[in-house]
Amino acid sequence: MVTRDDRGLRRGGSRDFRDRLRGTPDEASRFVGQLATHATRRDFHFIAAHEGATGPLLGFIYGYTGEPGQWFDDRIRAELTTEMAVRWLADVYEVVEFGVWPAVQGRGIGGQLHDALVSSLTNRTAILSTRQRATFAMRLYRRHVWQPLLTDYRFPSSANPHPIIGLDLHQKTNR
Repeated sequence: MVTRDDRGLRRGGSRDFRDRLRGTPDEASRFVGQLATHATRRDFHFIAAHEGATGPLLGFIYGYTGEPGQWFDDRIRAELTTEMAVRWLADVYEVVEFGVWPAVQGRGIGGQLHDALVSSLTNRTAILSTRQRATFAMRLYRRHVWQPLLTDYRFPSSANPHPIIGLDLHQKTNR
């Protein structure tokens, strides 16, 4: 069951994330703290998939409208040409986190989460970072016509390259 909860996590909380993400309690607490900060940003949306009406969290997607001065926007803007920055960042929705637990991947949950978020956006574009390797997520992004903007961006906290991809939300084929 995919549900919208723009106030953030009303069910689950940091323990659910720790258990599902197999992270430490500190990692789960940092994630939930980051989520609380992001929940104050413009056009914040959090959409979750649960097993049934009261079952465990199976996946989620969240983001907000990006603006100059925010961490991700500033770093990506510095890597793009001026023309690309104007096209992709002038009215951008940043998909900050998007995940489906491995045990339920390939069942369409990611597509439902993606479509629930994208169908509600009024921005001109959306961007996100993802992993380099072939995954269920990369297949979903290709199917929905996400375009590569940067092919191997390196975040300060990661040695691994990450593609930064964008979606033109005004193309009818994406809706």
